[in-house]
Amino acid sequence: MQTIILLSGTVIITLILLWFAWRRPDRRFLVFRLIATVVAVASLVLMALPPQKKVKVSSSEIILLTPGFAPDSLRTLKKALPGRPIILSYESATGRYPHLATVAELP
Repeated sequence: MQTIILLSGTVIITLILLWFAWRRPDRRFLVFRLIATVVAVASLVLMALPPQKKVKVSSSEIILLTPGFAPDSLRTLKKALPGRPIILSYESATGRYPHLATVAELP
């Protein structure tokens, strides 16, 4: 719903700004001014919309522990993920879990 409101507001603002650019007395560079208006409004809208990517979750998840990880966050993740996630340690995060030297070694 928020996306629809944001996009409809974007169309209205774009049309108003294009109308102002069209009515400007100095007609030099009109095409470039119109293009710049559309690009500017589109840029602002893209900054307002959070990036999203839908990913299908597989049955096995991996938790990669880095130095300074919070044990309570690990407990929360283990409860939130279905099944038994694979827990790996990066460099010297902890000695309790299998150790990785590089991320390329992930299964």
